[in-house]
Amino acid sequence: MVLESPLTPRSDYSRLINLQISALRTELQRRPQDDQLLNWMLWREREQTSGGFLVDLGEGKRSLLTSLISHNRSLRTLIIFAENSLGEWIETMRRSGLSVAKYFGVNRRFLLSTLHELEVPVATTFKILMREVNLLSGSAPELQYNSILIQTEFQRIVIDGLGDPVFLQKLLKLRAARRWVIAGDLIDSHVKLHWHLRALCASPFDEKEFWDIWINNKDGEAKARVDLLMQVLQLRVSASPPA
Repeated sequence: MVLESPLTPRSDYSRLINLQISALRTELQRRPQDDQLLNWMLWREREQTSGGFLVDLGEGKRSLLTSLISHNRSLRTLIIFAENSLGEWIETMRRSGLSVAKYFGVNRRFLLSTLHELEVPVATTFKILMREVNLLSGSAPELQYNSILIQTEFQRIVIDGLGDPVFLQKLLKLRAARRWVIAGDLIDSHVKLHWHLRALCASPFDEKEFWDIWINNKDGEAKARVDLLMQVLQLRVSASPPA
């Protein structure tokens, strides 16, 4: 989301939440009538709250995201996944006629100076990202920004699963205007929802203080706000596209 609210005074929260809820409702009004999955995702990428999370996609999740990438190949895209998903992602993109730059193994050395110039999707793993920001080595914080992944400004990031909270902290260092998260299961709790909103950098809903006051207080209005967020940001294939 585009509204910034770092350490917003409590007295200003009411005005801010009204602005944000109004923006979300406006986005819903602009949603195309055709709710085909790809059209829904293209709509999400045009909105201010760009991107979203995908739930219950089964085997079609990678094909759907590959179709999205193919639709606009000019957007610099980073795809992050677990190592055991590597073969499936590469094969899915190959079938779609997409070339991909593999940012792992020996290929990393050859991409260091050209990553920001590539016009094909860049694929890497959770482990590589964590290594890039020196999470596993315990290096000093000031050295964490030497990562080429962090230095590159992507236009879209696709995250196949969120991993653990430690990984989420490193994910937030990546820069991208559009973010997609594949959820492994239903987002059926406030904890999971807040986790996914943080991954999307959906300000101000990703801020803990804001979240606790306006969403996590479990009153009737909070439930309505959660329902609106889910309508705008979540795609569930096993049920139906957002209504």
